[in-house]
Amino acid sequence: MNEKENCKPCRIVSELQGIVNFPANLVKETLALPKTFGESAREFKSLHTVILCGLLGALSIILGMLASIDFGPFKVTYAWIPNRIVDFAFGPVVGAIYGGVMDVVKFIIKPSGTFNLAYTAMAVFAGIIFGAVLYKKPVSFMRIVFAQSLVKIFINVGMGTYLMAFERGKALMELLPVRLVKNVIMIPLDSIILFVVLTALMKVLPRLKSNSLHQA
Repeated sequence: MNEKENCKPCRIVSELQGIVNFPANLVKETLALPKTFGESAREFKSLHTVILCGLLGALSIILGMLASIDFGPFKVTYAWIPNRIVDFAFGPVVGAIYGGVMDVVKFIIKPSGTFNLAYTAMAVFAGIIFGAVLYKKPVSFMRIVFAQSLVKIFINVGMGTYLMAFERGKALMELLPVRLVKNVIMIPLDSIILFVVLTALMKVLPRLKSNSLHQA
């Protein structure tokens, strides 16, 4: 890690520059999505990628069982952290497949209600969004907040609430306010957690990637 990455004022300036340049960067990255998806798909050429996804999947299951806290209608869990690490490290294609597989595996291990493929699709879409926004990009709080907002508002609140209302036979507006408030509150909290995790991960990720290239 170089001196610039260790310099806190430099990091603050970098974050501010990222906020200013974010709209222009977003347009460029949107146009570059085909390349991003292609690079992510090539991550599967490395056995190391599959092994790391397996280990992170196991960690996600453990966190789901041991690190979930209920607060009335809210359930706080950190089982999503390994998922986001996969998205960040390996991109949208790997993240999408990993998210879909893990949704099925978790249902098999601990079934809750009737299996619904739509929830699996939600996990796939979340992997695509986080992977597309974070893969091979600098760790930026603004970027993380953007990805969290897309997933929580459009997928969790939008798709998730519609599916829950349909399954429970309730009106959409009966569930929407509580779920909207919960997800809006969790955007900054989860973003801070993910920012800290990915910042720490950057210290070891180049080494992991190097090992995977040597083993490929």
